[in-house]
Amino acid sequence: MHAKTFRSGTILVSCCLLCVLAATSGGVPGNATPPSAKLALRELQSDFHEAVTCGDYDLLFSLWAEDAVFDSPAGTFVGPTE
Repeated sequence: MHAKTFRSGTILVSCCLLCVLAATSGGVPGNATPPSAKLALRELQSDFHEAVTCGDYDLLFSLWAEDAVFDSPAGTFVGPTE
């Protein structure tokens, strides 16, 4: 896959993942989300936005687990590199 296309896909997938995490981070009523989980999400969002704003692909790829798998209509993304 072409590097520029892969980077664009990675950024798009990362945005989608962060939106899902942000939407679900409130926890289920009666089951409070621990403050440490909220802090971890805020740090992840901060690192993601810094990576995208500065074009720091090394930082962006470091946010992915080595064994991460994400299936989307655009394709399957595995880990920080494919």
